Amino acid sequence: MRLAAIVTSSQDAIIGKTLDGIITSWNPAAETLFGYTAEEAIGNSMLMLFPAGSEAEEARILASIRQGERVDQFETVRVRKDGRRVNISVVISPVTNNDRKIVGASKIARDITEQKQAEQSRKASENRYRQLFERAKDGILILDAGTAKILDVNPFLVEMLGYSHAEFLGKMLWEVGPFKNVPECQAPFLEMQEHESIRYEDLPLQTADGRRLNVEFIGSAYSVDEHRLIQCSIRDKTARHTLKRRCWKPTERSSSE
Repeated sequence: MRLAAIVTSSQDAIIGKTLDGIITSWNPAAETLFGYTAEEAIGNSMLMLFPAGSEAEEARILASIRQGERVDQFETVRVRKDGRRVNISVVISPVTNNDRKIVGASKIARDITEQKQAEQSRKASENRYRQLFERAKDGILILDAGTAKILDVNPFLVEMLGYSHAEFLGKMLWEVGPFKNVPECQAPFLEMQEHESIRYEDLPLQTADGRRLNVEFIGSAYSVDEHRLIQCSIRDKTARHTLKRRCWKPTERSSSE
């Protein structure tokens, strides 16, 4: 009676089946998860829950159960009565009689649809960010907020400064060639540890081939899974400065004036 009460009150679907895959028990959580009542499910094949074309999965499961093997937790897809697919996490164990003979299987299933959707949304978001990061027309580098070590740099920054991706990674900001001996580089990092963002209009940098750049440097701190990061955006303003000087160069007056 205690065991029956546990099965009945479980929040996970608990289903019993024969070695031929015929359903023998079906708890209330299974009704909620799959939409079939116990009366509709018991006596039918488990294949009624399988998407078309995935029947071989049940054959493999039953083969393992007949060998006395437990099918450890795995993720799969099943179909509800209303036709909607659900992502589930499943554990299946052999069931024996008093003579220790395997007579069936017990399946415990948990709905992980929301979890999978959240995971897919996160991956899509990460992919969108990665695309923006890779294609950005400004230099971007990511720092560990606690150590100042560079975690990632985008292709545009590599091209802008002429240092390889490997020359950036794992080093502190002021240890990398273009940022060495630039007093403003350590100061902004210390400031970013205390504030959400900083901005420098003209930060002097030098490329790997010796060219001097004046850049706009914007740093913003944020957290990912409780790990605090700093994203630095670096925009080359050298060409803009040159154009500005040309535009404001005074013209010579003619002798007649």
